[in-house]
Amino acid sequence: MWSHIKNHFLGAATAALLLSSSQAPGAIAQAQHWDNVSAHAKAEALHSKALNYLILATNTIKQPGALDQAITTLLDATNADPTDPAPLATLGLALDIKGRYQEALDALKRAYDLSPSNNETVLAIAVTHYLNHDYAKAIDTLNRLLQHDPNIAVAYGYAGFCYMRLGEFDKANDAFHHLISVQPSSQIAYHGMALNSLLAGDTVQARASAEHALSISKYPATMLLLGEIDALEGFNAGAKGLADQYSRATRKGIIQRPMTSIGFAKSHDFHWDPFLADTFTNGYLIQAGSVDLPKQAGRQRSLARQGKQLCT
Repeated sequence: MWSHIKNHFLGAATAALLLSSSQAPGAIAQAQHWDNVSAHAKAEALHSKALNYLILATNTIKQPGALDQAITTLLDATNADPTDPAPLATLGLALDIKGRYQEALDALKRAYDLSPSNNETVLAIAVTHYLNHDYAKAIDTLNRLLQHDPNIAVAYGYAGFCYMRLGEFDKANDAFHHLISVQPSSQIAYHGMALNSLLAGDTVQARASAEHALSISKYPATMLLLGEIDALEGFNAGAKGLADQYSRATRKGIIQRPMTSIGFAKSHDFHWDPFLADTFTNGYLIQAGSVDLPKQAGRQRSLARQGKQLCT
């Protein structure tokens, strides 16, 4: 009797153990799945928060410390889900804005390894090489991107700036023209052509391109460029007028391009122009060059001092 009962319970216990063992792998997999979902959701929430910080850091009225907050939040996002390429790619852009180019490149390469088909990541890698003055690597990156997808016309604009910095003005001009052939209202292409022509010594073409760029959009940096052309040609009244326009347009803060105008998605709702990084003029310097000397020598010194402070 007792032997029968003992055998019955042993059999039931063994069956329960076997049943629980057979369910364990499925239960573990389910738990891991929900852990991954939770990690991804946390990373995405942090990524969204960081994008808001980038808006505060780069739009007209800037919030002090917002860029550092964005970088810290993006690092938290990448730690929450190391397999999500989106926070890594945005981290690369934020580090670029901060001037930490090697760290930016490390983050962007990790994002690329996770999602090699993301064209925005490749554009960001090219920008990082450009900012790091490694123009040949930037051009190589852009060529590989265009081989992968010839329809990314903005890449020709990027290449134009790279060729221009290398002093290959004809190649730069061809690249900007190619972008215009695909996007006739590309403001950045006409701005790039104007700067390229100015550096090549063709002030007539530089003026025509800059004026066309301004007709597309009253971008303050283009006002400065046209003002610089006026100053070089001795047209002081025009230079002063454009410098004044620039000062009025930027009285609340420097205005840069929306990221959407240089090939990035609407989710990147912040402003940044990486191609202004090596621009060493501003409204004060142009005004300093267009005052009435010798009567306004004191004003010239004051304007020049303020302009140099902005360039350092």
